[in-house]
Amino acid sequence: MQLKEELLQLRAELDELQRKQGDQQQSLAIQLSLMSNKLDNLSHQIKTSPLAINETDEANAPADVNMQRSKDQADVEAVKLPKYSERTSQVSIDPWTEAEQPPQPQRHNQKAKVSASSELLNQLSQSAGQLNASLSSLLGPFAGIFNQVKSFYQHYQEKGQGPVFLMTVAGIITLTLGFGYLLQYSINNWFSELGKALFGFASANAFIALGAFIYKKRPGMQDFASGLIGLGLILNFLSTYFIGPYFGLIPTGISFILLFLITLAGFGISMKFETKVVSIISLIGGSLAPVMLISGSQAPLLYLPYLLLIGCFALIQSRKLNWPPLMEVTSLLHIACIEAFMLYQGQAFIHLDWQVILGIVSISGSFYLYSFTSIYWLFKTQSNAVDNKIEQSKQRPLTSRILALPFALIALVLMATSQFTLYNGEVFLLNSLICAGLFIALRQHQQLRGILLVFAGSFAGFAALNLISHEYLGLALLLEGSLLLWLGAKEKLTSVRAEAYVLLTLGLALNIYGLAETINLSRYNLDSFSSNSFTLILLLLTTATLYSSSLIMHKFLRQEDNTWGLVYEQKIWRLLKELLSVGYTVTLIFIAALISYEHSLNTLPLISLFLLYLAAKDNLRFTELFAWLLMIPLLIMIGYGILDSGSFSLGQQALYAKIARIEVFASLMFAYYWYKRHFADSKLIKFTALVQLVCFIALPVLFIPKVLRDFEHYISIAIWGSCFMSLILARIIKHRALILEAKVLTITAILITAASCLDQRWQGLIGLTIGAVMMSGLLVRYRSLDKISQRIFTFQWQLSPFYFGLITAVIIQSFVGNWGVVAAVLSGYFVWLVSLKPLPEVLKSGVSLAYGLTFIFGIAPLLVHAQTYTASGTENLLYCLAEAVSLAILGWLVLQNGAVIRAHKSSISLAVLQWGWHLLLALSYLLWSYQLPTVFAAPISAILLVIHGSWLMFISLKPKQAQMVKLAGILFALSCAKVIFIDMATFEVIQKVVAFMVIGAILLCVSYFYQKARNKIS
Repeated sequence: MQLKEELLQLRAELDELQRKQGDQQQSLAIQLSLMSNKLDNLSHQIKTSPLAINETDEANAPADVNMQRSKDQADVEAVKLPKYSERTSQVSIDPWTEAEQPPQPQRHNQKAKVSASSELLNQLSQSAGQLNASLSSLLGPFAGIFNQVKSFYQHYQEKGQGPVFLMTVAGIITLTLGFGYLLQYSINNWFSELGKALFGFASANAFIALGAFIYKKRPGMQDFASGLIGLGLILNFLSTYFIGPYFGLIPTGISFILLFLITLAGFGISMKFETKVVSIISLIGGSLAPVMLISGSQAPLLYLPYLLLIGCFALIQSRKLNWPPLMEVTSLLHIACIEAFMLYQGQAFIHLDWQVILGIVSISGSFYLYSFTSIYWLFKTQSNAVDNKIEQSKQRPLTSRILALPFALIALVLMATSQFTLYNGEVFLLNSLICAGLFIALRQHQQLRGILLVFAGSFAGFAALNLISHEYLGLALLLEGSLLLWLGAKEKLTSVRAEAYVLLTLGLALNIYGLAETINLSRYNLDSFSSNSFTLILLLLTTATLYSSSLIMHKFLRQEDNTWGLVYEQKIWRLLKELLSVGYTVTLIFIAALISYEHSLNTLPLISLFLLYLAAKDNLRFTELFAWLLMIPLLIMIGYGILDSGSFSLGQQALYAKIARIEVFASLMFAYYWYKRHFADSKLIKFTALVQLVCFIALPVLFIPKVLRDFEHYISIAIWGSCFMSLILARIIKHRALILEAKVLTITAILITAASCLDQRWQGLIGLTIGAVMMSGLLVRYRSLDKISQRIFTFQWQLSPFYFGLITAVIIQSFVGNWGVVAAVLSGYFVWLVSLKPLPEVLKSGVSLAYGLTFIFGIAPLLVHAQTYTASGTENLLYCLAEAVSLAILGWLVLQNGAVIRAHKSSISLAVLQWGWHLLLALSYLLWSYQLPTVFAAPISAILLVIHGSWLMFISLKPKQAQMVKLAGILFALSCAKVIFIDMATFEVIQKVVAFMVIGAILLCVSYFYQKARNKIS
């Protein structure tokens, strides 16, 4: 009880704590809601207020002043917006004190407007950002200059000197323009040439001296002083232009030297004062000012080494100031200067002299200088981050332009060198060797080695484009791509492997194009080997390169510590293997065509087997499909052989067509066994099994067309041979389709054998004998066979009793030659079969067929006799005998009412059989009677009908045969109708007397004895 009370107390305390917590959360929610309302009111106040309020002055002003300003502000709003006063909220200036709250719907509308405005501003900012990104991508690396100017302004804006920066820049620009116009005016009007030069340079250097003085003596004015020094440098460049090329006061060479000295002085001042503005002005002025001297210079090519020297000084300044953007601006500016110089140059130099060589060295030197400087900055930033453990977000950022500079510079070298000299291929090759040498020398710098390898490969590829003939260009690119792939895989350099893939693709495309232009459908042989040797070498080397590349990739993809085997490279390796399979195929076919053009395609099955081996080894789906597609040319060869010979006969076709037919059939038949052993996991294994089954089905009947065409009379023997072959294949393969084929061939063989025997050919008797031997063997040996063989031979075994009926028919027909007798004998044969006790096992499935054949052959003599009633003599007697025997046999079968009749009583009852037999009897004696002379035919037929009816009357006395009285009545009616309507018109008097007297006597006697028998029974 005590524990229960404590438990209840604890539960009550828990509920109390939960209630307090809920109250606190509700109070906090209310406070947050109030705070949100106040913030919304403040936002609306700020956005809708017509007067700007200086918050700093309000904070420093007395309280009464603030109150007065609040009242004035409210009065102004009331006067300016009287018509909105009732619909807008009245909010005091102090946002943290509540006044009259606006109505609830208006507050929601205001919140919706504020949120909609903020969402609109966000969308506008996002659109502006996307537009800025699009412009940056369009402008490329040169967009960095605008970003750099923007960063300058933001830097001074953060220091609170944004307006000073803008005014300083504007002042420099305006003073520069004014000074330029002053020089122009003074030179034309006031000063002499010496005075002009002294005035220009004195003014420029005065600005420099003033800037240096302010920089040293006025702390905090360094940026302004840097602007004055930059202005002085600009004026120096401008003065040099005016006294040099503009008015020609000094020679071009001296002007060039003077510009170089001014640039050096600018770099020196910037290094001394460590000012970035002066360095930028020195760089731009020193690089662009000599452009105005090129047209009048006797050695314009010196401009290229001049740019290289300025670049060296600029990069030294960039290193000293630790300012990567200076290096970036230098490289981009010099790229533009070199391209502009190439456009001015117009055409490439044909010969080499010291100036051209110096220009080539300067272009290549610019590439090495700027590329390796950018790479240096990149590696330095990464090493500092690792050494000092600086977070990535706090590192000095390197823009994507610095990372893209090496590739922009290599593009510059490739384009500028091609425009500068006709020896560009040699220059590219030399640069490739230099990069390769640096790759070997710098073993400790893995990242740099990868970039050097990319440079070397690029230079080598473009050197190949210029130095190597177009016929060998594809091979050169393939070999270079394979080498780069090996180096990239060995050093685990993704960029090098990417370049290798590009080179391999280009080389393969060029080789395919070259082969398409070279190979034609003309006949090849060893006599024309010399003219086709290049094509063969091209095929062999292309295939070897693909093999080596795939081997390299496979080797390094299998390494356990492999970290570079990305998914796309796995796919590239698989693509290389697929292309290698195609290369193998084309090369082998071409070699076969050189050896024997006519039989070259007969090697395709072996090539297909080789491709299937490759597909199974590396699970190559396209190679597997390609191996199957190689069967199509063989089928085309077979069709061409048929058209060429004009016959489907294999013996009349050319040798290549015969071999192709055999190869196709053998390949399709045995492909499944190869798949089952070597490529069991293939998706095409079911297809190969189906193809093999079709081949096995076709195999037993392959020679039948030949027999029909050349040995038509032996077709029955050939069909029995096909049947035996089909049975053997069904026993080996154990497939339902082959068993079904054996059944069809057995039926076909029996029918063709019967037709041959009917045509009285001895070949039919041989076929009949062959079938008899097979059926006899099955009857004797069937029970001793295993279950599989029994299942295969069941149909033939069940057919054997019927086949012996065929033998019986052939024997009777051979000796008697009367089909009525044959039908009677067959009817008796089948009656004997169905009457055996016990019924043989072989007949159990075919007893219904035997039962039906009994009646068919029993009726057949009557039908044959009806068609040949004009026969006379022995033949007519044979027909009559056959009918009698058939009726006797059928009557015996019906009277016996054996097991077979009882088994089929559901389909044919005993009564129906009895009626049928009596109708057959009536038909028989009517046929017999009408074969007598006309005088006796009509009376005898009527008398026989009456006798038959009287017999049926007596039969109907039996309890089970009472229905026969109906048949008797039918016969009596038929007899009366016949006599009255048919015979009476043709009867003579004596015939009428005999007929009516005999019929009447018979009827009286039958009536007496029938009544007597009936009385006796009752």
